[in-house]
Amino acid sequence: MLKNQRKYLLPQFILVGIIMLVACQQPVRTELQQIVDDVRTELAPDGRVAIFDVALTMDGNSLTISGEVDRPQFRDTLLARLRRADTSVNDQIVVLSETLPDSAAFGIVRISVAHMRSRPSALADLVNQPILGDLVRLLKFNGEYYLVQNWDGYIGWLRGGSLALVDSMEAVSWQSGTWAVHTANYGVVRAEPHIAATISVDLVAGVRLKLLASDSGWSRVALPGGNTGFVLSDGLIKLAGLGHADAAGIITTAQKFRGIPYLWGGTSTKGFDCSGFTQTVFRLNNMLLPRDASQQALVGQAVLLDNNFTQLKPGDLLFFGSSSERITHEAIYLGGLDFIHAGGKNGQVAVNSLDPGSDLYSEHRLATLRLARRIIGQ
Repeated sequence: MLKNQRKYLLPQFILVGIIMLVACQQPVRTELQQIVDDVRTELAPDGRVAIFDVALTMDGNSLTISGEVDRPQFRDTLLARLRRADTSVNDQIVVLSETLPDSAAFGIVRISVAHMRSRPSALADLVNQPILGDLVRLLKFNGEYYLVQNWDGYIGWLRGGSLALVDSMEAVSWQSGTWAVHTANYGVVRAEPHIAATISVDLVAGVRLKLLASDSGWSRVALPGGNTGFVLSDGLIKLAGLGHADAAGIITTAQKFRGIPYLWGGTSTKGFDCSGFTQTVFRLNNMLLPRDASQQALVGQAVLLDNNFTQLKPGDLLFFGSSSERITHEAIYLGGLDFIHAGGKNGQVAVNSLDPGSDLYSEHRLATLRLARRIIGQ
């Protein structure tokens, strides 16, 4: 009998414990959750460029806030507002990057094209492609991949081996000096200044190289990690010599990328998606754009789309989608109702037209054209 009683008493004891635990976990008051939502909307509305992953829990009368943010001001602002509403707040928020040593505060991309992914896995979606020499902010490390923030604000995961880790002072030092932009679609850095020398690393258009010296048609450049190499000088333009973007420069740059294949998440001459193409074209003309089409659709000045497209100018950006609120594609206007974009009929950078009488006409793009923005001069 006692044995049978023990058999049933144990589950009852566990059940009572569960009931007590549930009783202690009180629902979070609506006004406190609203504070969290308001701060998130105000400071971190776009999860592609900010991390604000926090949650509130109540244990009796004790309010606990936990989770991750990528900037101290996110935590500080949220705590200040919560404490005005509830004086007892147990802060368990982790500020990413504060958990890393200063020796790993930043990373410099050490390969021609690094693959930024949505998750720390080679199977995850490609979302961006920082290129050689780009400085990224390190947020956390999982043993193989770093969560990083790129120069365009985009956040994603890079394999650790693609980065040279530097501290804050080294990051400042890396950004100083004389810089040149590699303008050819492809190129190489060699170990010695002659054409048969060993290749140290390959190059894509837009790579910024730190110049150390130039002689006899070769430029000696610094590489991330402390090494140096040599590049043919005729493929470089000093960064200080790049002018501000104009229509002619934008169109010339865009046209030289014709035939490069479409790649979802691609932002380099090894493969472009639509917004990676426009971002790279403008970056090579000394103008920085956000990463995605929906973000770029908020930049610059709106251009009226009348029936004959009379307000459009060469260099304007065209945006396509199911609605103005859901932009899924973009292109650069060339004039004469032609436009160039990554993602043409053959899956590459190509020219199409809004003119039904043109051999390059795209009925689908005309039907889904929603917005135009003028970036040049803004």
